[in-house]
Amino acid sequence: MIKCPYDKIAHHAIPENLPVNYQVLTALPMGVTAPANAGGNSDDANTNPKTAVRFCEIHPSKKVKFYCKNDRSMFCSKCILKHTEMKHEVI
Repeated sequence: MIKCPYDKIAHHAIPENLPVNYQVLTALPMGVTAPANAGGNSDDANTNPKTAVRFCEIHPSKKVKFYCKNDRSMFCSKCILKHTEMKHEVI
């Protein structure tokens, strides 16, 4: 049994089968977890990935928070459903 630290609900499953809580993920501090060239751009913003702020190509006012391993693309919290509905591996 695993107890969720966020909502205290007990789950009888292995961690890999637990549901992903995207509300919690989007509230976490933004960090670069994808390869530096994942966005496909080579501009100055990508030279220092620890301080670079990236914005979504589809929603330019939203910061990038996720990376899709299948598409090798970075995107914001508004784009997450497109990738998860297609069962893509999102980090």
